[in-house]
Amino acid sequence: MLLGGVLAGGCAGGGGQPVAVGTGAGERAALVWGTCPEPSEAEAQVWGAAEHRPAYARHAGRLRCGTLTVPVDWSAPEGRRFGLAVAVLPSTGGGRAEPLALNPGGPGVSGRLMPVGVAGGGARGLLNRYDLVGLDVRGTGRSRPAVCPAAESLDAGPPSAAPSRRSARAHWDRLARAHAACAEADPAWVASLTTADAARDLEALRAALGAPRLHYYGVSWGTSLGVTYRTLFPGRSGRMLLESVVAPDPDLRGLLDGVTRAREQRFERFAGWLADRSARYRLGTDAEAVRTRLLALRDRLTERPLRTPSGTYGSAETEQYLDAEPADRAGRRPRWRRWPGTGAGRGGDGRRGPRRRRWWRRSPGPRCSARR
Repeated sequence: MLLGGVLAGGCAGGGGQPVAVGTGAGERAALVWGTCPEPSEAEAQVWGAAEHRPAYARHAGRLRCGTLTVPVDWSAPEGRRFGLAVAVLPSTGGGRAEPLALNPGGPGVSGRLMPVGVAGGGARGLLNRYDLVGLDVRGTGRSRPAVCPAAESLDAGPPSAAPSRRSARAHWDRLARAHAACAEADPAWVASLTTADAARDLEALRAALGAPRLHYYGVSWGTSLGVTYRTLFPGRSGRMLLESVVAPDPDLRGLLDGVTRAREQRFERFAGWLADRSARYRLGTDAEAVRTRLLALRDRLTERPLRTPSGTYGSAETEQYLDAEPADRAGRRPRWRRWPGTGAGRGGDGRRGPRRRRWWRRSPGPRCSARR
């Protein structure tokens, strides 16, 4: 998506403190409730994977969906406007509940159905106290997605196993040219796809919900959004949990390298965990044998997805599973015993392990230097 190149994992909004523009415009934003649409294929891949489908069916009847109309440019609130897709899963507890906004990061990941994922996971206890609020931030999902057909029509890029620097560079250059052409089609819209404007959208959502404050849980780039919201609207920010925190001024290459190392470490732990339980899972008696079997399984499911009554298992589901902690895969998810006032996330320790074939696919790119 074009949005990923604009927000660049938290790079947008850099170059100084955000400036509060149009902080009162949220009172003029209109939130219109309507029928919840069926999840798209992209939404199903993120929140409708096999383990989430029963939760979606259980909560779908209670989910409230709507559209929040906000300006494209918050410095000109009376100008061009568009609609943000919103979904609220009402609290199951007694009494009046306050809203807890959720963001899965990306940037570019649809967050509208994140309440269903949270309610069906280890943090389901939050639903007893909060209304869980999902939002497709501007440029994602059903909030006028910033897509670039010219880039999406390109080939899949270098193969996952050891692409040459030259082939990776050539593919990156083709993507950059395609994205530049897409940006020229509507430069005002692309210029609005910033972390600061997304934070102003959150404030408009808080006002439209009639809540005195907005609680927040964000992951990855979602931590940048949370920090920016708290900076711009400190008097409206409630409790906040930030997980897998993005550095204040990261570069894209360093960010991706860190994520790659952390995921490799998690995968190595998982392979060892399965090897220790070889009598049950029969994937191998040592970590290397398990690794070989899992990579072969991933490749086979990528070519020929497995379709079952509970869902389809393909590339997205396999990599989502391989990226989880062993305790999560075994169903022993950590319970959130209390909701702190603020929080910081966890990540990899950055230590470099042995050079092997990566299970997680990515293409290298240049350093992020965009500033807004």
